[in-house]
Amino acid sequence: EDMEFPGAGLGSMIVSGLEHCVRHCRDTELCEALTYHVSKRKCYLKSQQGGSTGPKIREDYQSMNMKCDNGEVRNLECLREGVHFKGADLRDLPVADEEEC
Repeated sequence: EDMEFPGAGLGSMIVSGLEHCVRHCRDTELCEALTYHVSKRKCYLKSQQGGSTGPKIREDYQSMNMKCDNGEVRNLECLREGVHFKGADLRDLPVADEEEC
């Protein structure tokens, strides 16, 4: 909640709710993600996961990628020891190590 995916727009429409927005994205070719403006009931379809610039905290918006990769971790080559990517946290979860994260 309270997250927008700016850019990478495929179009927008007024919908009855988030579920309706998800159905539109699912049924639209090239739709990879969506942003829903709650108070305006406006659905924005996106051609890239996270939009073109990544997630942005924004009140009254809900966003989601249509595909989540929850598969097995294959490598940690991109891991940056001692580096903290500050902000844009989706959630805070206790884990045992980097691989579980």
